[in-house]
Amino acid sequence: MIGTKNGVPTPPTFGDNVRIGAGAIVVGDIKIGNNSFIGAGTVVAKDVPENSVIIGNPAILLKKDGVKVDQRL
Repeated sequence: MIGTKNGVPTPPTFGDNVRIGAGAIVVGDIKIGNNSFIGAGTVVAKDVPENSVIIGNPAILLKKDGVKVDQRL
């Protein structure tokens, strides 16, 4: 699902080459950086940096630029 939240009419903005797994939820006035991957079932409500792998609920930044990070968004 891709959409807005809390009455904010602006949907998410996606960079180039963004991949989104099945059942992921991306909501709010946020930006998803270029070359990012959002895993299946992940819930994203905050900005995602470029070249990232995001998983989980709440979302966790698993990798950034190919390096393991394991940081909550």
